[in-house]
Amino acid sequence: MIQSHRITDIHHHAFPPEAPVHPWNIYTDKQVMEKQGITQIILSCPLPVYKENVRQINLFLAKQTDIYPENYRMLGALPYDDIGAAIEEVSYVLDELKAPGFGINTHIDDTYFSDDRLEPLFEELNRRHALLFLHPQHKRASGNKKLLFTGNDSVYEYTFDTTRAVLDYVLKEKTERWKDIRIILPHAGGTIPFLAHRIAISGEWKAISHSEEQIYTALKCFYYDLTLNHCDRNYQFMKEFVGTDHLLFGTDYPNSGIRTPERDIKTLKETSVFTDIEKADILYSNMEKLLNKTSPGDF
Repeated sequence: MIQSHRITDIHHHAFPPEAPVHPWNIYTDKQVMEKQGITQIILSCPLPVYKENVRQINLFLAKQTDIYPENYRMLGALPYDDIGAAIEEVSYVLDELKAPGFGINTHIDDTYFSDDRLEPLFEELNRRHALLFLHPQHKRASGNKKLLFTGNDSVYEYTFDTTRAVLDYVLKEKTERWKDIRIILPHAGGTIPFLAHRIAISGEWKAISHSEEQIYTALKCFYYDLTLNHCDRNYQFMKEFVGTDHLLFGTDYPNSGIRTPERDIKTLKETSVFTDIEKADILYSNMEKLLNKTSPGDF
C-alpha cells in the first residue's frame, strides 16, 4: 500500500462569511486537512460570479491563501456577464495575484461556459495557456429548474449539469479551437465517461456530425478529478477510459463533510486497481505537472 506523504486536493471550496452555504474559515479547514494527511489544497469558490462581485471573491481567496501559502493556492473566479471585466480579471488573477488558474462555473444564470458570447474570454484564456477547474452551479439555468427528486438534487443534478455543459463545449468543437486551455472536470466528469460510447457513435443515426474519433479525442483531452467516485469499479472504468495520467484527487470539502476525504484517501491507497506509482500520480504528481505548466516552482 502506498505511503505517500503528499496529497493535493484540487476540488476544495472556500466560502466568504456572508455566503449562506457552508460555514467556513481557513483555520478550521487547515486543521481538518492536516488530520486527513492532505498537504496541498487548491481553493475555488463555486458561487455565482458577476462583474459586481468577482474582484471581492478573488481578493477573499487571495487573503485566505496568503495565511498558509505553503499549503494553499487559489483558482480565481471569472464572470460571464461582462466580457471586458472577465478579460481584465484574467490578467489580475494571473499577473497580480499569481494564481495558477481559474475555477469557473458550468453556467451562470442561463449562460454556459460553452456560450459563443464568451469567445473573446476563451481566446484570452487560450493565449495565456490557462488552467481551468470546472464546477457545476447550484443555481440551475432557467430551462432546468423542475425538481424531479424530493431530496437534495446534488445527488444527481450536478453531474447532469456538468455533462450538459461539457458536451456543448465538445460538440461546438471548442476543445479543438482552444487547444492550449487545460480543463479539469469535477466528479469524474459527471456522466460523460459512461455516455462516451453512446455519444461517440451517435453520428450513426445522424444525431451529431462528428466522428467517433473526434469525440473520444475531445473527451480524453480533459482531466478528471475522482471526487465522490472512490470505488474499485469506478477506478477501473476511469483508468480504461482516460488513463491514470489524466486523473486527479479531490474531496469537495466542506460540501462533502469531514468523513468523506478520510474514507476516499484510504480507498485510493488500498485499491489494487492502480499501482503505487499511479496512486502517487493521482494523489499528487499529475496536479503538480499541471501547476508547473502554469507557473514555476512548487508550493
